[in-house]
Formats: sequence, C-alpha cells, structure tokens
Amino acid sequence: MIYFSRFTKIAFFLLICLLIAPTFGVFAATGRAPSINGKIAFASDRDGNYEIYIMNANGSGQTRLTNNNYKEGHPDWSPDGTKIVFTSNRDGNPEIYVMNGDGSGQQRLTNSPAADTDPDWAPTGEAVVFQSMRNGNWDIYRVDVSGANLVQLTADAADDVDPTWSSDGNWIAFRSNRTGSWQIYFMPATGGAAVRLSAGSGENMQAVWSPTGGQLAYHSNRDGNWEVYIGDIATLAETRVTNDAPKSQAPTWSKADFMGDGGAKTLGWVTMARNSWMQGHGIAQGRRPSASSTTRAIAALCHSESSRWA
Repeated sequence: MIYFSRFTKIAFFLLICLLIAPTFGVFAATGRAPSINGKIAFASDRDGNYEIYIMNANGSGQTRLTNNNYKEGHPDWSPDGTKIVFTSNRDGNPEIYVMNGDGSGQQRLTNSPAADTDPDWAPTGEAVVFQSMRNGNWDIYRVDVSGANLVQLTADAADDVDPTWSSDGNWIAFRSNRTGSWQIYFMPATGGAAVRLSAGSGENMQAVWSPTGGQLAYHSNRDGNWEVYIGDIATLAETRVTNDAPKSQAPTWSKADFMGDGGAKTLGWVTMARNSWMQGHGIAQGRRPSASSTTRAIAALCHSESSRWA
C-alpha cells in the first residue's frame, strides 16, 4: 500500500473528488469527475444551502452556478461537456433539472409530487436515467433531455436506486434490496428483466461501469469488511480486488492507459481507516502499480471523463 502524504497534490485532487459528495436526505449529492471540458461539478453548502458549483480539476476556478434558497445536488456532466443535469427541490420536492455548463438555461425535466433524484446521462446525451418514488417506492425511470418520453424501467415492490448507464449505452446498472440486502443488478437500457450480479447476503454499493461496458466495479461488505469487487456481466463471475483491514470503497475507472503498459485500464478506490486518513490505490489487470504509476492513476480519477464519484 502507498501512503499519499508523499504525493500532496495528488492527495488533494483525490480528496476533492471524494469529499465534495455531501449527503442531505434523498439528494445524496455527488461530485462528478469532468468530461471533455476538464471541469468538475459538485454540490456545496458553503453559502448556507446546497448549490451546484464547478471548478477545474486542480481545485481552481470555483464558480457557483445555482443561487436560491433550496437544495441542489447530484450534478452530472453531459457526455459532450456542455450541460449539467441535477436534482433540486426548488419547486417543493426533489425533481430533475438540466442547465448549460455555465448555469444558464435551467429547465425542469420531471414533474411529480414524489421525489425524483440521482440522474445519470445516457452516453448519447439524449436522455437521463433517474430514481423516483412516484409509485410509492424507489424505481428506475428514463426521460429525454427535452422532458418528453418518460418511461418506467423497473416496477419491483422493493427499492431500485442508483442507476448508471453503461458507456456502450446497452445496459443500466442499479442496486436493489429486493432480496433483503442491497445487491447489484443490471438490465437492458430499454427496461426488461434485471440480472443480479453480486452474490452473497452482504451489502453491495456504488456500482460503476468499466470503460468498455463489460464489467462493473463496486464495494461490498460480504466478507465482514468493505472491499472492492469486479463483476463480469457476461459470465456473472466476481473477483475481489482488495483485501485490506481498513474499508476500501468508492471504486472508479480511468479511461486511458495510466499504467504505461500500452492499454491496460486502471481501477482506483479509496481506503479509509478511523476516518482520519485516506489512501489512493490503482490496479491494472490484477497488478499493483509502482509509486510513480499509482500517482498517474490517482490523478486520472479526477481527470478521466469516465470516472465518477457517488
């Protein structure tokens, strides 16, 4: 394991990417790593209530985009880096909104007396997927960016939450407690039968797609401690990739080759112990990298357009 106190700037980037994820009720606000525009969108209550901000990946240029007395959260950049979808309760309950990357053109996409939260862009940028309580429990829905063509994708008596679209556009992953504990599932992007990926009776959280869309990384406490796993959607095989005494959580993928070996993708995660320190890690094809390549990998967590924090 590598302690990143020796890599002050990289640790700073990592702390920004993770700790800009405050939680307030159903919003569970997240900061997103940038897409092609190189900026991070995040939620902060520094001005008295949660609003949406953007900044450069090194923490500079912090700019407030929303300005009201309500709560804004869950910002997510569009694939082309021009728009941000987010959650706001400015109209009395949480709904999905979209705005331009400079904060202009704010428009409401959903309209329900129940909560609509946690939006995630389709890779085409034409629609978003989100979770809603409009039928009495959390289910997954999709809607066009215009606000048209609302479609319910899941209809289970249990709660289905945290939807995320695969990079190839074919699948939507989510977690559900339909078996009594939180498990990772995936389904066709058009809806249909959901397939359970995670095994065991523990809790499984924060699924993130690999750049190719064939695998999901997530963290699970099935073995008595939070560790990071990778699941293959074709074979349903799972691989545990961490084995640490502290908690290992919040996995995210880089899109580029930061290991310097000609194309291996990097998976990063955060390890916590006593909530007092943090470490950054990276693996590529089952190998732990050197200090220098780990530094590049952790920087990628903030700079890669495919990475995201939940």
